[in-house]
Amino acid sequence: MVFIFSALLHQEEKGVLLQKAIEALDISSVVIVSPSASGQYAIPYIMESRNHDKIAGYIPVAPVIDKEYTVDMFKDLKVGLRSASPLL
Repeated sequence: MVFIFSALLHQEEKGVLLQKAIEALDISSVVIVSPSASGQYAIPYIMESRNHDKIAGYIPVAPVIDKEYTVDMFKDLKVGLRSASPLL
């Protein structure tokens, strides 16, 4: 039932749905693994800059990507760059 409901959401709302789930679970730092169609939820969440401080990493596995997201947008992402290493 959740899938049927979530399929009716607009792209931005899918990112908000993931954001609400992360907030409800009280997760302060997350690594997102998004295979296939789950990219429709992960990518809008990741593209929202206010979420970058919570994202420790992103592992896309053949994600479904909406046409509104360009290669340049992905190049500009600043997620998963936190490290104890002085090289980063």
